[in-house]
Amino acid sequence: LCSLASPACAVFFNFAITIAMFPSIAVHLVSEQECTSSSRIFNDLFVPLLLIIFNAGDLIGRAVAGSFSPEWLSAKNIWMVSVARVIFVPIFLTSNVRNNALPVLFPSDIETVTTMVMLGVTNGFVASKAMMLGPTLVTKDQAPVAGTIMVC
Repeated sequence: LCSLASPACAVFFNFAITIAMFPSIAVHLVSEQECTSSSRIFNDLFVPLLLIIFNAGDLIGRAVAGSFSPEWLSAKNIWMVSVARVIFVPIFLTSNVRNNALPVLFPSDIETVTTMVMLGVTNGFVASKAMMLGPTLVTKDQAPVAGTIMVC
């Protein structure tokens, strides 16, 4: 079961990056049209919309993980995809965050929504794919235990 280190680390890093950005930073994102638009979507419903978008992206990522498996992606290197998601940290921190001391490099609502979709899809895909690939690293009789370990 020691061979589960790579996919288990992938799951850990995946969720660590997601939790760092969603919902902690996501709830402070504001629309570029806040207070200038009469639409509630750009005012008080912007954050709930982003939460729905993340969850829809996560669902899509989990569904795609079952049917899409690139040749280069294996149980031994899934951790690299998970760690690559660290790119979301500076993107979110330089988005339209309320009372942000950092410069806003991504002010557009399209950029914010696109980033949220990408965060959700990659979260669902990497988590599911790592949990599916983990049990392939052990013998058939150890696979149920490996699957349980991957979920924990």
